[in-house]
Amino acid sequence: MDSHHTSWPDSLWPTTLRLPVRPPRLIYLDLNHWIESSKAHSGHRDGEKHRLILDQCLEAVGDGTAVFPLSEYIYIEILKITNYRQRRDLCEVIEQICRYMVVTSPSVVATHEVEAVLDMTVGYNPAPLNTTNYLDWGVERAYGKMGGIRIESPSGEDVTEDARRTCPRGPAAFDAVLSDAQLELNKRAIEGPTPQREPGLRALGWNPEAIVRMAEQKASEEIAQVQRFNDYPNWRRGRIRDVITAREVSLEIGDIFEEGFAARGTRAADHFYARKPDDLRSIYGAMPSLDVAVTDRSMWSHVTRNKLHDRYNTIVIPQLAKLPNHM
Repeated sequence: MDSHHTSWPDSLWPTTLRLPVRPPRLIYLDLNHWIESSKAHSGHRDGEKHRLILDQCLEAVGDGTAVFPLSEYIYIEILKITNYRQRRDLCEVIEQICRYMVVTSPSVVATHEVEAVLDMTVGYNPAPLNTTNYLDWGVERAYGKMGGIRIESPSGEDVTEDARRTCPRGPAAFDAVLSDAQLELNKRAIEGPTPQREPGLRALGWNPEAIVRMAEQKASEEIAQVQRFNDYPNWRRGRIRDVITAREVSLEIGDIFEEGFAARGTRAADHFYARKPDDLRSIYGAMPSLDVAVTDRSMWSHVTRNKLHDRYNTIVIPQLAKLPNHM
C-alpha cells in the first residue's frame, strides 16, 4: 500500500476485540472512588456524604443500566493496602457493585490493536487472533489470562472432564464446587488473606510485593519521562505526542510489533518502517491505547481540554459526587 494514499481513521478499534453492547453504561471508577464507596457501605463517618451515590450505583447495577468493571491497575493498587479490614470492606462493596466484572488487560488490548494496524499495512497474519471480549468476568481476565479452575493429574495432565464425569455427587455438584472456588478466588484477590492465614500463604510463595514493585518501577519510568521533557523543553512545543508515542512503542508494545512482523514474514518490518513519518504518526495515532493510559484526577483537565472524551464517546469526571448526573 503506497503510504501517500493511506487513509487512516481517527480511531482504529480492532474487530477482534469485541466491545460490549450498550446499554448498559460502562462506568470505570478509580481506586479512590471505590474506597469512598466502601466507607459509605461500612458506615464510616467519612462515607456518609457518598451514601446516596452508593445507593444509586447499586440501583443501576440491579436494574441492568450500568456495569462497573475493575482493571488490572485497580487490582495492583489494592495490593498496596496492607490493612486487612480495609480490604475486606473494599471487597464487600466491589462484590455488590462490580460483581467481579473486568476490562481485559491493557497488553491484550494493545496486541489486538497492533494486529489491526499490521493487517492494514503489511498484510494479514496467517494465524489471526481469536476474538476476545473487552468486558469480561474474573480477576484472571483482568490480567489477560484464560481463567477457570482445572484439575490436573500428578503428571500434569488435564483431567477436569474425567473428574466431572466421575464425581460421586454428579456433574452438577462438581460444577457448583468449581464455581464456588472461582468466586472465592476473586474475593481473595481483593480481600487478601486474614492475618492468621498470611504466614502460611507466604510460606507457599505468596508475594504481592513483587507485583507492586513492578508497578512502581513502571511509575518511576513515567517520572523519568517528565524529567526528559524538562531537559529538552522544545519537545513540549508540538512534539509531545511524538515523544510519548516513541516511548510507548519502544518500551511497552515493541515486542508485540516484533511478534506481528515475525508472523508476516521477514520483510514485514522493512515495509512498515519504510513509510513517511507523517504516515507513521497517523498509524500510531489511530491506536486508542496510545491515547489513554492513566485515569486519575490530574489527567482530567488535560483530557477534557484536548477533547479526548469526545473522540471515544466517553464522559470523564474528576469526582464521585458528579457521577449521578451522568448515570
